[in-house]
Amino acid sequence: MEIRRTSRPYLWVFLMLLGLWLGSVLAKGASNQTTSQTWQHQQQQQQQQQRYQSQLLNESQSVPEELEILETTSAIVSSPHETHLTRTSVIFGLTKVANESSVSQKCHAQLRQVQRGILGKQPWAMKVLDASGTKPSGFVYGQNYWLGSREACRGVQRPVGITLSKNFDRVMHYGIITQKAPFDMDYRVLYLRHSSPWQVEIKLMSEQIIHIGLCLPSACSSEEVKSLAQDYVAGGTFAENEIFDIRPEVVYMKDLQLKEQFFERASFRLLVACVLATGVLMLCAQQLTATKKLESSTEEPEPGLAPAESELWRGLNSLLQLERLQKFIPCWDVPANWAKIFAVRENSPNEIPLMNGLRSVCAIWIMVFHVVWFMYFTVHNKTVLISYAEQAFFQYVSSAPLLVDVFFTIRWAYIH
Repeated sequence: MEIRRTSRPYLWVFLMLLGLWLGSVLAKGASNQTTSQTWQHQQQQQQQQQRYQSQLLNESQSVPEELEILETTSAIVSSPHETHLTRTSVIFGLTKVANESSVSQKCHAQLRQVQRGILGKQPWAMKVLDASGTKPSGFVYGQNYWLGSREACRGVQRPVGITLSKNFDRVMHYGIITQKAPFDMDYRVLYLRHSSPWQVEIKLMSEQIIHIGLCLPSACSSEEVKSLAQDYVAGGTFAENEIFDIRPEVVYMKDLQLKEQFFERASFRLLVACVLATGVLMLCAQQLTATKKLESSTEEPEPGLAPAESELWRGLNSLLQLERLQKFIPCWDVPANWAKIFAVRENSPNEIPLMNGLRSVCAIWIMVFHVVWFMYFTVHNKTVLISYAEQAFFQYVSSAPLLVDVFFTIRWAYIH
């Protein structure tokens, strides 16, 4: 009995220690689980950021900076889309027909690199393909503008300045924003004359010319591209020629750049001379108006505001003293002319208010007619525009040239 009494405290101590140990184990397990979940979440975020940075790094490093590095790349990869691209995309078709005998060595190397990039789906090459024009809908009704996108071609050389958040998962290739072409690219327009029976022929100041926008390497001259286009359309691989019987003929090529010959033209120099003369006459008109106000004013000038005393202004003032110039120069007074145009006044006794209102209506009518008329040279569906002109409302608009005779009649009535 004494042994039992003395062993009971040890039993209670053992049970208490066992309870403390189990509680610590359970608490440690819960804290470890929470810590492991937090650690796993942090690891996932770090892995996502590392994947994003490694993708940007790989895509930026995938484009060499020198053309010699491009020449050492592997051969053109085979793609199941190669035949389709050759028949539907003009820019890809030009890269297929290019050879060293038809273009320069640098142009040929860059065109081959464009071809490799498109087949390999490199981001910069996909932007080149997307920026070049292909046949859109509406050809039957006169859609001859296959212009592509000039801004997208500029984005091949100068990436678009946009910042995307890294906190969202995207399926896009980030290289379409960051990756640049390894050489300079230009936007040009190729003009093809067609004789397709599958387009409405209007015969009203309309040429059946197809405008095709192309994003091409700057090393290729316009003459080289024109020669490649002639070989491409003559080779019979242009799918639109087979479907719509386009029978294309290359007319010319434009690079949309102002050359030095443009500034040496007599018409350009004449335009600049007219602008400068107009500016000088406007300055003289302002000076003449200020001189007249100064002469008619009896107030003393404010202190510190003295007229400009220079040989130029004194010579101009002496020249404006001529009576003939004082009758001629005020025609270029911009504030006075502006006030006359928007002046609201009472009709004089020799004016008929009805005639003034008729002139205003005729002026607005003729303006609307010219807007519709010049729209004909810019729209891509000339057939639909002419169909609108045959409606009742546009019949009144189309009669606007007759209103010019109304002006002469009103003028004749005021004179007599």
